[in-house]
Amino acid sequence: MITYVRTSTAQPGKAFEYMAAQQESIGHATRASGVKWTLAMGVGGVVGQFSFWATLESLADVETMYGKLMADADWRAATAKVQSLTIPGSSHDQIWRQV
Repeated sequence: MITYVRTSTAQPGKAFEYMAAQQESIGHATRASGVKWTLAMGVGGVVGQFSFWATLESLADVETMYGKLMADADWRAATAKVQSLTIPGSSHDQIWRQV
């Protein structure tokens, strides 16, 4: 089992706009890829930090998911909106394998 996690931080004063845009983006991601995405906001720690994640069966499924997302114009547009609200350089991806 593979869990893909992306963490990033909203620009100062943009946390609620970021959250709404990210919810739209993961809605498109779920529809386009067939993979359920979850969004969470940090409580404590870095102010305005959010993570979203999905759980897939294998790394091959991660590759397939990305192919579906890259082919989806709605997801790409929604992601561009999120990026405009994100502190540049704050995004961090992790891929975890269940043991």
